[in-house]
Amino acid sequence: MLKLLNFKSILGIFLFAFMSLTSTQLLAQDKVLTGTILGEDSSPLPGVNVQIKGTTTGTVTNFDGKFSLNVKESAQTLVFSFIGYLDKEMVIGTRTTFDVSLEVDAEQLEEVVVVGYGVQKKSLVTGAIASVDADDIVSSAISAEQALQGKAAGVTVTPQSGSPGNGIKIRIRGAGSNGNSDPLYIVDGMKTGNISFLSPTDIASMEVLKDAASSAIYGSEGANGVVIITTKGGKKGAKSSIDYSFQYGIQTLGNTPQMMNAKEYAQFMQEAHQDELGKIDGFYVPDPSKQGEGTNFLDAAAQEAPMMSHNLSFSGGSDKGSYLLSAGYTSQDGVIGGDKASYERINGRLNLTRDIKDWIDVSANIAITNSKRATITEDDAYNGLVNAALLMDPTAKARYAPNALTPYMQEKLNEGKLLTRDQDGNYYGVTNNDFLKGEIYNPLTKLENARGVYTENKILTTGMVNLKPVKGLKISSRIGFDIAQGSYNSWNPSFWANSQKHENAPTVTANEQSWSTWMWENFATYNTTIGKSTITGLIGVSAQENNYRNLDTKSGNMVVENDQFRYPNYVTSRDNDRVGGGNEMKTLASYFARVSYDYDNRYIIEATFRRDGSSLFGSENKWGTFPSVSVGWNVSNESFWNISAIDYLKVRGSWGQNGSLSNLRPDQYRSLIRTTGISYPGSDNILMTGAEPEVLANPNLKWETSEQTNIGIDLRALDSKIYFTADYYKKLTKDLLTTASPALSQGNYAPYTNAGTVSNEGLELILGYRNSENEFTYDVSFNGSFNKNEVVSVPAELTRINGASLPVAGTLTYFEEGFPVWYYRGFQNEGIFRDEAHIAQWVEENNITDPTYTDPNNENKVKPGDPIVKDINGDGEINDQDVTNIGSPHPTFIYGANISVAYKGFDLNIFLQGATGHQNYIAFMRADNKAVNRLSSITEDRWRNNGDNASYPRADYLDSRYFKSDLLVQDASYLKIRQIQLGYTLPSKIASKALLSRARVYVSLNDFFTFTNYDGVDPEIGSKENNAQGVDFGTYPVSRKLLFGLAVTF
Repeated sequence: MLKLLNFKSILGIFLFAFMSLTSTQLLAQDKVLTGTILGEDSSPLPGVNVQIKGTTTGTVTNFDGKFSLNVKESAQTLVFSFIGYLDKEMVIGTRTTFDVSLEVDAEQLEEVVVVGYGVQKKSLVTGAIASVDADDIVSSAISAEQALQGKAAGVTVTPQSGSPGNGIKIRIRGAGSNGNSDPLYIVDGMKTGNISFLSPTDIASMEVLKDAASSAIYGSEGANGVVIITTKGGKKGAKSSIDYSFQYGIQTLGNTPQMMNAKEYAQFMQEAHQDELGKIDGFYVPDPSKQGEGTNFLDAAAQEAPMMSHNLSFSGGSDKGSYLLSAGYTSQDGVIGGDKASYERINGRLNLTRDIKDWIDVSANIAITNSKRATITEDDAYNGLVNAALLMDPTAKARYAPNALTPYMQEKLNEGKLLTRDQDGNYYGVTNNDFLKGEIYNPLTKLENARGVYTENKILTTGMVNLKPVKGLKISSRIGFDIAQGSYNSWNPSFWANSQKHENAPTVTANEQSWSTWMWENFATYNTTIGKSTITGLIGVSAQENNYRNLDTKSGNMVVENDQFRYPNYVTSRDNDRVGGGNEMKTLASYFARVSYDYDNRYIIEATFRRDGSSLFGSENKWGTFPSVSVGWNVSNESFWNISAIDYLKVRGSWGQNGSLSNLRPDQYRSLIRTTGISYPGSDNILMTGAEPEVLANPNLKWETSEQTNIGIDLRALDSKIYFTADYYKKLTKDLLTTASPALSQGNYAPYTNAGTVSNEGLELILGYRNSENEFTYDVSFNGSFNKNEVVSVPAELTRINGASLPVAGTLTYFEEGFPVWYYRGFQNEGIFRDEAHIAQWVEENNITDPTYTDPNNENKVKPGDPIVKDINGDGEINDQDVTNIGSPHPTFIYGANISVAYKGFDLNIFLQGATGHQNYIAFMRADNKAVNRLSSITEDRWRNNGDNASYPRADYLDSRYFKSDLLVQDASYLKIRQIQLGYTLPSKIASKALLSRARVYVSLNDFFTFTNYDGVDPEIGSKENNAQGVDFGTYPVSRKLLFGLAVTF
């Protein structure tokens, strides 16, 4: 992370630029002008800009529409401006009082949306575009990605985990690929890999381009949808203003799984470790009669954690330009791990516009971000900290005082084992007699030894020149840079946790990586009106280059086990050194066009065309073509329309194609060569060095293409109090980029190939009602999305592609024709065998010939308490041929609802979000370790004695037919009350006494309430891996947040 001194230097540069732009000679206060500004309905207009023309001197009207302004005697003209109204100029002369009425600007009042390479009136939009404005973003979002959660129909936002600063996966209209399905992000015209670096307070609007017609202008990068973000800027002619916001919150642990307590665990272990005679085997098994509640290790690892943010901005403008300078700081500790699972971000932004001449203007946007994330291991079936907290032996204590150690711990200490201690000198507990060993050990030991820190510095900047040589023509040139540098550093101290998990040689890990992208785009837009026809044309070219470099090192032994010596040069031996790295570059050249035709704001047709050439493909398939066409009909603008209750009705339809490159790396269409050594008979095992193909070439590799059809309707009724939107879509993603298991003739890896098609088909709905009565206003809205995801074709030679896996259970998720992307595959169970008679009855009724069910002498004979596995293919055998579909991680219905109420300065906002129709896989229920803890909700209904009518197997049953089965797949439907926020805005008369034009305070409950039947950590399961969505390895839980905030404008 940048040191504070460096940040101060950066902030100083910003402030210097700000002062340079806004400094002006002080005006003598020779005369006082006063007045009242009214709207067309004669009501006062608060917030109107009143400015001396050609200067930055000005003010804004108060709540009653009144103003007072000190001016110089030489001042000549006043300019009155307000959003949604026409500007008005008045000569000052000898007047000192001005009572002004502003006229509504019909053009400005019509809502516009940002589209690719421009903006459009919403009434002329023919595609499927969702918009989220600044108020929704600031009021509900902790991060930029979360601003879309539940706010845009058809958009799924899933955190990879609940830890601070962790990534968030956004899916637009379902998962369209076996690999990366992330959308394209564009910030102020510049493409970027993610938007986590953005402060929500810097965002003016977010548009989500969902259908192919809207995103086809981005060609090969628009297959998964496009998220366009416009950041805030100053306003021309606006008075200088200062905005400051502050937020502070306390986080606590939310819903947590109910694991067995110490007594339940001990009883379970007694049953699991009995032999056929009922005796306990050689393991140390706790005595249930001596146990109580024991230790809840997830609670022991949890803590109250603070979070805080500060944001400050300066903005304003003159009649020739505008500026905005902002800076922010965000910090968040983890509810598990505290500052060892924390996130910090410092960000600065400078947005400028300037009219050089009437026909030329320039703009620049610069964003600088420094972030630091302390990490613990998560989303890991073997080494995850939360995973260990769930599975740890609850009969052990979290900590032991040095004079109160167990005999076993004292024995290991006497042997010189390095038991880990906390800052107070207490020892972290271990399981007696090495009962639970391996990677599952005290999570507090894991936390104490956590040393991972990732830092990143990023700059994203764009510069743009617009020329308007003739009426209707605008020629634009934009260049942008996205540069980031990240580094990860960690060291592993010496410790002893059990006989299988210890470290005697402390090691250092240091990784460096950098990304850089430049993009240069030149495009021209022409707009003309002929009678009732309006024609708009766009044509342009684009070029970009992406570079990625990384260097990974690991070294040991450390000279001193201390943070100051956490670098590879401080080691005493090079025996453990490992070094790796790489360098990649890819380029893209494009040309594109769009033409729109509108007749009398009734009939609209639009067509786009883009052709991209990529360095990722061979000469035969280097170029891809991506067209689209869309139409719209504003029915309510027809002369025959006479339904007065419906103010606006538009129907629209679109078709288009997009491409995707995100699953491909450079040179994968070529035959890659590597050096290796081989030995031959008679060589005495002496290696002969040579070269061999690592993978064979595939010159026929081509673009992954998405084709989508969309039909939609937009409606407003009862003076726009009711609003409704519906969209039906069908999206086919074809020629998926994938690999298979290599044939012996193909080298070490199979080449990438185009194989398979994925379908996403669904319906999106938005319904809302808003109204205002006197000083009481309210807005109730709902959005919902149905989606069916299916792999509709896979080549015969691939059949089924393996995904995420677990020990013993094996592969859990698969990509296969006829099923959802990365669905769960396992055994279906029909109950638990009650006794031997039940087994015999089932064998007879189902014509089972499998000897493990029929032969009493078979050493693997099925016993009472075993699961009843369904014979899917009816062949009388229970084997891998009976493995089948047992669930999907993809919700069939996602929804969000928002209730906003305001009265006399008070405002209340309630935001709900949920999903249904999907399942999670409880993968932290380990199948390879008898001694781990388990969910009490599952184990309490286990088989214990003959005749038991149970739902889960006996305690000693460890088999893939349990752990790779629907017994561990649960309904993951949920409803979350994401936010309940109560705010109060001070009356302008009171605020003005503190030199404020606006002041608001609020209190908010975020993620406090979850309603679900899922027994795992959190029903909202994400993962860094695309093939492990919904697989619960012990996910870091989403915290509950109590937030207090303040926002003021000077």
